[in-house]
Amino acid sequence: MKYAMIKEQSKQFPVSVMCRLLGVSASGYYHWLTRKPSLREEENVKLAIKIKAIFDDEKSRPGSPWITKRLNAEGEPVGRHRVAKIM
Repeated sequence: MKYAMIKEQSKQFPVSVMCRLLGVSASGYYHWLTRKPSLREEENVKLAIKIKAIFDDEKSRPGSPWITKRLNAEGEPVGRHRVAKIM
């Protein structure tokens, strides 16, 4: 979250100053900029698309327990807390 805020405000304030104020290293920030998404992040994006499709299919009524049951029935092993976090 801190890195995203630094990126958002980098046109208005120097990166080095923001990093120092937020207690993060500038090298960590620049590494974050070039880092590719983790496998888990990529899987969450795909899962979010499936969750959105189910949610829209059911006219925006189901909650995470119901969506979890449907995903598991469709062969997508996932837990309720992960679905809730993505929602």
